Formats: sequence, C-alpha cells, structure tokens
Amino acid sequence: MPLRFRTILHQPSGITFHFTFERNDPQGRLHIDVAHGTQPEDAIRTFFDPFANGWWDVEHSRWERWVDGWLVSFLWMDEPARQNVLVLTCLYREEQV
Repeated sequence: MPLRFRTILHQPSGITFHFTFERNDPQGRLHIDVAHGTQPEDAIRTFFDPFANGWWDVEHSRWERWVDGWLVSFLWMDEPARQNVLVLTCLYREEQV
C-alpha cells in the first residue's frame, strides 16, 4: 500500500508540508498523532520558530529542529528548491537532545 499524505501549504513561505497517515490506524490519523500525540500545527510552528536550533542528524540521515522541548525531524523532498517538507516526526519532551 503506498503512503498517503496530508499536505498543508504554509502561505507566507510557500512551503508545503507533507504528513504521512499511519498505515494501520482504523481512524485514519496522521503518524505524528498516533506515535506522539502531536499535530501538524506543532510541527510547522517548531519548523519556523526563530529560536529553534537546527542540524543534520548524520546517524538518521534527516534534518532536525529543536526548541523549548519540541523536536521536528524532516527531509526536503525537492532539493535544492526546498519548497516541500516531508515531516518524519514531531514530538514534545522535557529533556534536551
């Protein structure tokens, strides 16, 4: 079964965010909701937070941004244009990475 996505266009930046649906969830929820209880708005807010720290996670081959306990990990789907973001995960935890 191919992956299904929910897409959200962030109007001010022109960036489209792609969120995967959880494959075996009978309620048709997004992966970030099932796995971590987070919503697309959490991921987008963390992505654009001007105080977030960002880095390339070599071990997992993905980008990460972290701020105030929020972590979003993602990949650019269209390098080098960088207009489409595949959100891999978004979570909140008290401890710092």
